[in-house]
Amino acid sequence: MSRFLCFLGVCGLLAGASLMLPGVASAAIATCGGSSPNFSISETPGFLFSPEKYECTMSPGPSSSVNVDLIQGGLVSDNVQISTGGLVTLVSDGESGMPATSGAGQTQEVTVACPAGFGPENEPGGEATCNGATLSLRFASGNGSLMVYSDIGTVPEPSTGLLLGAALPALLGIRRRSIRVRA
Repeated sequence: MSRFLCFLGVCGLLAGASLMLPGVASAAIATCGGSSPNFSISETPGFLFSPEKYECTMSPGPSSSVNVDLIQGGLVSDNVQISTGGLVTLVSDGESGMPATSGAGQTQEVTVACPAGFGPENEPGGEATCNGATLSLRFASGNGSLMVYSDIGTVPEPSTGLLLGAALPALLGIRRRSIRVRA
């Protein structure tokens, strides 16, 4: 019975620890968040290559393509490209600055409220808010906008703490048993 409890405790600990790490994101194309004609794309951690790349599609797509460099602290921090087919690509610098994109306009990033379920990434400045920019888009049916959230990370769910807490009694049992064996 004690071995089973130890096994459950270790499984709970591993499951809780895996939830605390950012999920491994994929470059698969997903639908942009929001509702027509307002859309959003969020820069979330998880990509293991640099520069980081985030993609989504919007439907309907804009009537003209858009290519914009986002400026933060005087440096290009992100580039957003939107095709008329609705493919939205956000390329991020990984906090080190990136060269200006040929033919891209420039938009200053501003401080914005973090979207629901997200908080600021751990940045050197220790900022408590997210960064972002609103891009104006032209659709066949009228004007719209794309809100780009950058420097954000997912907020761990309360269940993470519950899983870790559930594993602690089993780990204490392992420790107590090892102390008895030594004596």
